[in-house]
Amino acid sequence: MLQILYVDDEMGLLEIGKIFIEQSGDAQVDTALSGKEAMSLMSTKVYDAVISDYQMPEINGIELLKMVRNQQKGVPFILFTGKGREEVVIEALNNGADFYLQKGGDPVSQFAELRHHLRQAISRHRAELMLRKSEERFRTLIENAPVALGVGRHGRMLYANQRFMHMFGYDDKAEFLKMDFNLLLEPSERDLGPLLPADSEAGTILLERELTGLRRDGTPFPFHIIVASISLEDGPGHLAVFTDITEQKRVEERFQEILNRLTLAMNMASIAFWKYNVSTKTMELNDQFFVLLGTTAEREGGYLMSRDTYLQEFVHPDDRERLAEIENKDYATGHPYPYLQYKYRVKRRDGSVRIFVIRLNFIKDDRGRVATIEGVCQDITDQNKVFTDK
Repeated sequence: MLQILYVDDEMGLLEIGKIFIEQSGDAQVDTALSGKEAMSLMSTKVYDAVISDYQMPEINGIELLKMVRNQQKGVPFILFTGKGREEVVIEALNNGADFYLQKGGDPVSQFAELRHHLRQAISRHRAELMLRKSEERFRTLIENAPVALGVGRHGRMLYANQRFMHMFGYDDKAEFLKMDFNLLLEPSERDLGPLLPADSEAGTILLERELTGLRRDGTPFPFHIIVASISLEDGPGHLAVFTDITEQKRVEERFQEILNRLTLAMNMASIAFWKYNVSTKTMELNDQFFVLLGTTAEREGGYLMSRDTYLQEFVHPDDRERLAEIENKDYATGHPYPYLQYKYRVKRRDGSVRIFVIRLNFIKDDRGRVATIEGVCQDITDQNKVFTDK
């Protein structure tokens, strides 16, 4: 139900207007004989619109309009008066009146027009309120987003949310928005071209890469950026999403350090890694495995080697049949134990014979069938010799 306030110093017009407006059944009209009474009613109730005469004692329509705008800035206000002077119309519109309607003529058509303008003003006001609320929700969402977001054009920033500013060590938004995007980069990376590329069709991903940024205190840090083209009210622009990857890089460096140490330890212990694909019957060997075989991946045609080639080229003739039996028995179905270990002799490329011990792990698919076998291989020739000599 629409709540309407109708103000006029003529009781007869108030009564007629109330009847016409309430005829549709979706509006309730409160009436006031003066501006003072109108303001009193508005202090206790929120109205969807105000209709007012111009010529009233003490407070005229324009003065009431100003008072209403101070109290409820957006509420629709229609000046419905017998005064048709141009200066009154101009003053009313300049002070925020939504419509100006002059009294006179056929009452039915006149109040029908008033009702039409009334609903038009209310609909527009509600649409504006919904848009404003939507914009506020969107702005709040963006401002408090868990990712750093920035909007810009031609290398200049137009908007930055809090996380974006804090990522680069800034608190003053005005100061931050004055900066060129490229000044956020480490000097050595500023010659890579503009951080925000040239304009293109909205929705296009223009840039995705890792860069080194500079915080306000001069501290460098790695970040990932994605830039997409967007449409702004006054033309094309760019939306940039920033992610601080300092911790990610730290974890990657730590992982690489551990991997390097593990590789060194495996090399020192003459341990190599291998993987076997059951369906293709191919082995994937690492560089250390080729070292143990006295050759290189390049010489053997790559890191992949068929099972038959390995048996014929590197396994000692006296151990080939035994090794093949083990593979046929356990590789296809999987051993009842998760791990297996066994020894066999290999013939290196230089013709020397070494003793290998392999430890393997069965990896099964969703159906419980062995799909891949991973393992390590160690040359234990010297240890075996020491044990034998004792």
